[in-house]
Amino acid sequence: MILYLLTILFCVAILISLNILFSVPFFGFNGGYVFFAVTISLIGVIVIDGIIAFLAHRLPKKCVNPFLKIFLVSKKEKLFYEKLGVKYFKNYLPDLGFLCNFRKRKIEQPKNKEYIFKYLQESCYGEIGHNISAIFGFLVIFILPLDYVYCFGIPIGVVNVVLNIMPTIALRYNRYKLINIYKKLEHTDPIVLDEELENKVITSK
Repeated sequence: MILYLLTILFCVAILISLNILFSVPFFGFNGGYVFFAVTISLIGVIVIDGIIAFLAHRLPKKCVNPFLKIFLVSKKEKLFYEKLGVKYFKNYLPDLGFLCNFRKRKIEQPKNKEYIFKYLQESCYGEIGHNISAIFGFLVIFILPLDYVYCFGIPIGVVNVVLNIMPTIALRYNRYKLINIYKKLEHTDPIVLDEELENKVITSK
């Protein structure tokens, strides 16, 4: 959590510095406006992300069936995430599960089938929210005059994309293991999420 926040502060500091160096002389506004613009844009994107997370969690449970094709993770995809370093950065991502009364920092009840399925559903809710937030976060460009869109709105939007993609990767990476755990608890052979399975849409019973 701390490292995640430090990353945000680092990006904000870089954005402020670049604007003071280049945008102030070009557009003629002062340093105070830079601080205001960056701060209000940051607050704006946080509000947007919060609203989307709230609305995403109100989707019917049939939309977050972890066995739907869109949520399944292949072994190749899992290995790709490992190459991106997910094993290292996933532990530094914030766990906002307390907002929905379900923390995902660790698997509390690995032998409880209902708990694992709930965990899978929550991971799907999270993935939907993060993916939508990555796109709609760019609405922040409308907070300030569009003349300054490349100074504040677009950079904040890009940072928001990165900060939403990272949790999405972690959620999908963990889901690969959780699906197998759930199948074992169903007293069936562990599901093999390969290319063949990706071409099928599996619905829950």
